[in-house]
Amino acid sequence: MTADTGALEEKAHAFADRFVQRAAGELESIVFSPFPFTGGQLLIVCKERVRHLHEVMASAHLCDPPDIPTHWLRLSELGSLSIPYTSVFFWRKLTGGYPGWPYWLRNRGQVLWGADVRAGIPLPEDPRRILEAAIGGSLTYNRHMLFLNMLMRERYAELVEALAGLVRLLMATALLLHGEWQIEEATVSYRFLEVYGAESVGDLCSRASEVFAGPSDGDEPSRRAYEAVWIVESLMRRLRRYVE
Repeated sequence: MTADTGALEEKAHAFADRFVQRAAGELESIVFSPFPFTGGQLLIVCKERVRHLHEVMASAHLCDPPDIPTHWLRLSELGSLSIPYTSVFFWRKLTGGYPGWPYWLRNRGQVLWGADVRAGIPLPEDPRRILEAAIGGSLTYNRHMLFLNMLMRERYAELVEALAGLVRLLMATALLLHGEWQIEEATVSYRFLEVYGAESVGDLCSRASEVFAGPSDGDEPSRRAYEAVWIVESLMRRLRRYVE
């Protein structure tokens, strides 16, 4: 566990104490787990009788919650945690972009308050559908809202940084097909290359490490941005082989 994750865990504990004092009658469980890309995540399970989750969420915001992905649902809705999200906007807003959250909550989660619901968190039956949803969402959302938007505005450096993160997210998602969910953001590209092999993705990994490492002397910002887009598009095309 990193120092950042440890600090987030302390914040999550403090938040849970405050929130329970305000809304214990509406709550079933609060679970925290470490999580790659964001440092941590929360699962807040409300009682079945709660009709409007947004009202309980409003109470939570008065208790200074940590700024990490938070899943809100009722006990009977735990199964929804294993459903692939096709909306990348919602997916990234909710989870930081990495869909391995049920693995971390079930296996690394800590109950901060209430019932231990971890055993009821289902794992995805077919991780290929998760990767398929990630690729499909990226093709629709990122092409129109990220690639084209930033290229037209000439926000080249910002685009390259965003695409570097997207590549790591796609690699981490692809590793779920091999049962690998305990990944670290700093090393995910190396593990991806080991698992998928140099013959399959070696050229892309090599070029990605060069482009995303930073601009070299005389490197045109626009050219670097267009090459970063090419890397992402090529990676998605190759990953689609594993879900078709």
